[in-house]
Amino acid sequence: MAAAPSRGQDSTGVGDIAIVGLAGRYPQASDVNQFWDVLRNGRDCVTEIPEERWDYRDYFAPSRGAIGRSYSKWGAFLDGVDQFDPLFFNISPRQAELMDPHERLFLETAWETIEDAGYTPRRSARPPEPRWACSRA
Repeated sequence: MAAAPSRGQDSTGVGDIAIVGLAGRYPQASDVNQFWDVLRNGRDCVTEIPEERWDYRDYFAPSRGAIGRSYSKWGAFLDGVDQFDPLFFNISPRQAELMDPHERLFLETAWETIEDAGYTPRRSARPPEPRWACSRA
């Protein structure tokens, strides 16, 4: 007969977890609170490709199958992706330019999660404890 799971653990042996901080960026929502507003209001965040991203007209074809062309001019875009502060993370501006944009976004939202959890830089300077983070799904 198998032993019953101990308090705080399920049958897989995974214990309780606590979410102490939460952050994220979403199309037309720069944080979790704005994202809930988007969901609550049922707002469609898909727009035409913004001019500051790229000129979709250089690649757009209204019908499917045109070689080297896209038949879509729509997407869901994050705001402020060009506002990364590399020096805050002790990264050179040149290195930041070479980084994958997802890595820059991850650093920013990881820091926002730490702030949301109430950790200060002084408190965060203690020896590290186990931490988990999740990037793209």
